[in-house]
Amino acid sequence: MTGSTPQSAHMAEFRERAFQAWLKDTLRRTFGNVTKEPIPEALLRLIGTSYSPLTEAETRSRATGEHIMAQCVLYNCGPSGNCYKVRLFASLAGIPLKILEVDLAGGEHRQAAFTALNPWQQVPVLQDGAIVLWDSQAILVYLAERYAEPEWCPPDPLSHAQITQWLSVSANEIQHGPADARLVRKFGYQLNYDQAARLSAHVLATINTHLTDRDWLALRGPSIADCAAYPYIALAPEGGIDLEPYGAIRAWMARIEVLPGYIPVGS
Repeated sequence: MTGSTPQSAHMAEFRERAFQAWLKDTLRRTFGNVTKEPIPEALLRLIGTSYSPLTEAETRSRATGEHIMAQCVLYNCGPSGNCYKVRLFASLAGIPLKILEVDLAGGEHRQAAFTALNPWQQVPVLQDGAIVLWDSQAILVYLAERYAEPEWCPPDPLSHAQITQWLSVSANEIQHGPADARLVRKFGYQLNYDQAARLSAHVLATINTHLTDRDWLALRGPSIADCAAYPYIALAPEGGIDLEPYGAIRAWMARIEVLPGYIPVGS
């Protein structure tokens, strides 16, 4: 028990620093970029942090998106639902990405240059300056927490856990159900189609029930959980999976498709 105390104290300190950084940035954007007024001294004393206004270069960079555009590169493959979910979220959240297509058919993902980015030789890969990330779920979390408004992935433990549940479903049940069925029917992968179809029926029925009394998967508004789950459900018909029986899912999809910044599957 005593051995866990230093780690707990360290984590508490880490969370406090992270919260202070988030709060300072939020206040900076609110007062510096919106009201054009300095942060009130009372607020500074309350949060116990100092404030320095944005430099002219920082203000110009944030206004044009150059601070992101100069950094974020997405290694992409158009037909990939996992790549699409990153592009979809970035578009919804207003995060510019530089898209670099990877020629999977030509084996570009197996070459040394790409393997150095992702040893699993898979897309998507995100490169943000010196930071390189693979796995679409991890990329969603990173983009949301670094560049998006907090509601896409709120920092409180419960919201974060609720979102993580659906990131896991997207990487497992949805991937091995609707996504695998599509791989067989559309791309000729040697997978067990009957098994994928059975799992698809179970997954879609479960999600449909979940959505009968709510608008969004994890939170009261759209989050990265919805961005993670949407692509391979929307693409399910390409795998011979009929979405007609799932009215709540189709209504949820329609809500996503009218969000500002929505881009269609395949775009």
